[in-house]
Amino acid sequence: MSTLDPQRLLAAIQVVHDRFVADRDDTARGEVLDAALRGALDLTDSAIGFIARIRSASAGPVLSPECVSAVDAGRHAKVVEWLRDTLASGARGETIPRPLASLARATEPLILDYEPRLPALDNFMAIPLSRHGRRWQPIAILAVANRPGGFTADLVSSLEPLLGACGTVLKAYEDADERAAREAELERSEQRFRTFMDASPCIAYITDDDRRVVWASRAFGQQFRTAVVDAIGRHEDELLPGGMAARTRAIGEQARVADGFVDMLEPIVDASGVVHWWQGAKFPIDGAAGERLVGTLALDVSDNVRMTEALREREAALAETQELARLGRWNWFLETNKLTWDSHFEHLCGRPSDGDLGIEDLFELLHPDDVGPTRRALHELQHSSTRLNLEHRLLVDGEVREMYVVARVRHEIEAGSVVLAVAQDVTDRRKLERSRRDLESKARKFESLSVLAGGMAHEFNNLLVGILGNAGIALDDLDHDSLAAACIQDIEASAERAAQLTQQMLAFSGRGRFAKEDIELSSLIAGFAELLHGAVSDSVSVRLALHPDLPEIQGDHGQLRQLIMNLVVNGSEAIGDGPGELTLATGVDDFGPDDLADLIERPDLGPGRYVWIEVHDTGSGMDQATRERIFEPFFSTKLAGRGLGLAAALGIARSHGGGIMVGSSPGAGARFKVLLPPARSPADRDHSESWSRTLL
Repeated sequence: MSTLDPQRLLAAIQVVHDRFVADRDDTARGEVLDAALRGALDLTDSAIGFIARIRSASAGPVLSPECVSAVDAGRHAKVVEWLRDTLASGARGETIPRPLASLARATEPLILDYEPRLPALDNFMAIPLSRHGRRWQPIAILAVANRPGGFTADLVSSLEPLLGACGTVLKAYEDADERAAREAELERSEQRFRTFMDASPCIAYITDDDRRVVWASRAFGQQFRTAVVDAIGRHEDELLPGGMAARTRAIGEQARVADGFVDMLEPIVDASGVVHWWQGAKFPIDGAAGERLVGTLALDVSDNVRMTEALREREAALAETQELARLGRWNWFLETNKLTWDSHFEHLCGRPSDGDLGIEDLFELLHPDDVGPTRRALHELQHSSTRLNLEHRLLVDGEVREMYVVARVRHEIEAGSVVLAVAQDVTDRRKLERSRRDLESKARKFESLSVLAGGMAHEFNNLLVGILGNAGIALDDLDHDSLAAACIQDIEASAERAAQLTQQMLAFSGRGRFAKEDIELSSLIAGFAELLHGAVSDSVSVRLALHPDLPEIQGDHGQLRQLIMNLVVNGSEAIGDGPGELTLATGVDDFGPDDLADLIERPDLGPGRYVWIEVHDTGSGMDQATRERIFEPFFSTKLAGRGLGLAAALGIARSHGGGIMVGSSPGAGARFKVLLPPARSPADRDHSESWSRTLL
C-alpha cells in the first residue's frame, strides 16, 4: 500500500508519546524507542527493523544500535541477533556490509530490493531521523525490512508524523545525554578545583555581600584554626585577626567596585606580636544568581620578605667588598655584541657604561700591546667550557692600570650566550711583586757570589798554608841576617796577611767554620716550606713529597737551606710565567756504580746508601749542550746577570761530601737530585714509607 491508515498512525504516535512522557527519570528509553520501532513495523507490515543512533568516531560517523526488533521474535531470532552484532561491530570501527555502513552518512531515505550483501533481508528501507523530520542534520536511522511487496517512496512520506515523533524523542534523549555529560564534567572540574586549592598553601575563600564566607580552602581552615564547614556562613571579621580584618575590609570594598584584581601586600601583627607579611589579591566574582561575590587569595610571604631583605643586605655587603677589593664586573652578550659593566668597573676603567657599547669599546681602553692577546683569548673562550684567566692593562687617565680578569661563558634562556667577567685592579700588587722579585734576585745573586767567593777563599787558604809552611822551612835554613831571609820574612808576612783576608772571606760567605750538626732533611725543608712557596711564581704550585723517617746527615743548616732554595728558584724560572708544578722530594736509597755514573763532574763517591733531595720542574727542559754547562759560573739561559745559583748549589753539595745528578730533555722538564751521605747507618729503620702534601 502507498498510504497509511491515519488512525493507526495516530495510535502509534500516541503510544510513543505516552511512554516518553511516562519516562520522567530517563530510565526506560529502550522501551520508548522499541515502541516507536514496533509502530513503524506495524504500519509498514514489515517483519524486522532497527533504530540506530549516529555517533562521531575518529574514522567518521558510525551507527550505534539503540534497539533491534522483529514482529515474530521466534521466527526472526537469528536475523535479529545478526543485525545487532553487525551494527555493534560497526560502532566499534570494524568493517560491516557497505549498505549498513553507508547509512551513518545518509541524508535521504534508502530503499533496496534484495541485496546479496544482506542475504537475511528480502528488501530494506532506511530513513534518516532528525528532530523535525528530515529537514536538518540526521541524528539516527530508522530501518525496516522484509515487507511483502517491497517499499515505495510514498510509504516514506506517509510515515512523516511518526518519524518526526521519533526524531523528537531521540533529540530529547541526546540533549539529556549532553546535559548529563556537562554536569559530570562540571562536577569533575569542581573536584579538580577543590583538590588543587586544598593542595595549595595559598589561603582562598569567597564572601557574599554581607562578607560572610560561602566557600573556603583547606589552607584557610588550617591557617585560622577552624574547620572549613564551620567557617561557611561566618562573618569574615570573626575569622581573621584584628589587624588583618580591618585592612581586608577596606580592600574588599575596592574589589566590589573594581573590574579586576586588587593586589595587596600587607604587614600583619599576630597575637604573639610577630609581624607577618601577606601577599595576595581580592577580585569580584558573579554568583549563580547574579549576586556580587568577592574572592580572596593570600599567601604568607614573611620568609620571602625576610630573605629579600637579607639578600639586599648581602648585595650591599658584596658591593662594599667589591669596592674594597677593587673588583668590577662586565658582561658581553655574544648574540647582540652588547657590553655592559657595573659601577665598580666604571670606577676602574674611568668610563661610564651608558649607551650602546660593544666589545670593541672595551678593546679601546686596553693597552695596544694587550688588545691582540685579549681578543684571541675571548675568541677561544666562546668555543670552550673552561674558565679564562688573563691579565691586561687599561689606560685610565693616562695611567696604566693592571687588571686580573676571570671570565667564563654562561648560556641563558633569553639572552643566549653571555661572557661573564670579573676584573680586579692588581696594579699595586704587581708593583710590590716586582719589587720583591728584584730584591730576591739581588739577594740570590749576593748569596751565590758569597758562596763562590767562599769556595775560592777556601782554595786560596789551602795554597797559603803551603806557602807559609815552605817559608818557615826556608827561614830555618837561612842566615837570619841575610837578604834572602829578609825576603822570605816579607813573603811570610804577606802570606799571613792573605790568610787573614781569606779567613774573613770564608767567615763572610758562611764557610769559614761549618756549624756541623745532625740534620734530618725532611724536617729542615718543612721548617721553611712557606719561604719556598714565596720564592716561586704565583702560577707555579709547589708539591712536597717528604720521606717521614730519613737518616740524619752531618751538615750546616744555612748552606743546605741555600742549596735547596737555589734549586727551587732555578726550577721556577725554568717553568716561566705560565702555570706549572714543582716537586720537592726527599728519600734514601742504595746507589750502585751505574747509578753514580750520572753525577756531575763524577765526584769520588763510592756505592752505598745516600740520603737524597730531588727537585723536579715541569719546565721546557734542556738539551745535552745546555746540561753540560749549567753548573758553570755566570752561565744562564735566562735573564742576564744570573748563572751562579747552580754553581753554588754544586759547591755546597760537594762540601757536604755529596754530589748532584741531572736528568732532562727538551719538553720534559728537569730533575736535579742531590746525594748526601748519612751520618750513621739506618739499617734498623724502615725506609719504605712516604707521604706528601701540597702547598697551594
